[in-house]
Order: sequence, then structure tokens, then C-alpha cells
Amino acid sequence: VTVLIGIFCIGIAADRQEKYGGYERRFTFISPLKWDYTALGMEEAAREQNASMKYVYFDRLDTQRQVEAIREAILSEVDGIITAGMEDSEELYQVIDEAKEAGIPLVLVDNDLKDSSRICYVGTDNEEMGKKAADTLAEYTEGKAEVGVIVSSLEAPNQRQRLDGLKEVLEQYPDMEIVDVR
Repeated sequence: VTVLIGIFCIGIAADRQEKYGGYERRFTFISPLKWDYTALGMEEAAREQNASMKYVYFDRLDTQRQVEAIREAILSEVDGIITAGMEDSEELYQVIDEAKEAGIPLVLVDNDLKDSSRICYVGTDNEEMGKKAADTLAEYTEGKAEVGVIVSSLEAPNQRQRLDGLKEVLEQYPDMEIVDVR
């Protein structure tokens, strides 16, 4: 029986390799922005594992294009999808559910959507990062400062989470105040 299962698995692997141009697995990295350095690392890791990695990116944040790219990856029946939850949108949650329903694991990097059906998140605890930034700022200013905060976008969950962490800690310092967020 073990020999038959082994022969069957070898046959499946050979069929997949033939079907996928010599690769055992196919993954798609859908980056909401151009993250070439990250993509290079993923492509190198894919080669080491005899997998192919398709890199899809956009020059600016565009959730609708991201959703469409995820749907294309689902229709292509890839073995996994890697993307970032850059915007807290209903369409993004829905397409992540679609990947799960299709049996395709989807991993979020850099920006998490905690209530989505992604299989995991790889990245920073953004609220904790904001708290550490506030602690460092308080230390260097001896707890006295008027603070201006610059964010890339308040639509991005990671930016909101960092700002929340910063605000939480700065509230403990009566002589520190956020005067502007841009």
C-alpha cells in the first residue's frame, strides 16, 4: 500500500511539474505598491523550493485593482497568495473569503486585517510600534513636546494602528500634545 501511495504521489508531482513548467508549486505576490526588495526575497525563496512566484504590483494604492488581481490568482488556481491588507475595505475581505473557499491559503504581510479569513499575518505589531515610538519620543524630550505626526494614509490600517499606539502612550504625559496629524 505504501508503495502504491508513493507512486501515486510521484505521479501527481510529475503531473504538477509538467503542468506548471517544471515547478511543483505556484504562488502570487500581489503588492499594493512596488516592493521590489521584498519580491526579490520571495522569488529567491521560491526558486529554492522549486516553486514559481508571480509578482504583481501597482504604482499607487488601488484596492479595486488589488481585489481583481487576487481574483485572477484564484481563477489561476495558484497554491498560495501573499498580499497586504493596505485598506480596510469590504471588497478585500470578500476576496480573501473567496480564496479560502477555493482552498487557496492567503497570507497578509505588512498590514493585517485581523477579522479576515487570511491564514496568517507576517509583520509588525503596529500598535506596539506606535507605543515604542511614543516612549522614545518622551525619553528624548523629557516628556515635554508639541508633536506633529506624518502618516502615509489614514486609510491604511497599519498607519491608524501606529497612531493609536502613539496617542495611548502620549496621553500619559501632560506636557506632550499631538498638535497635528497629516
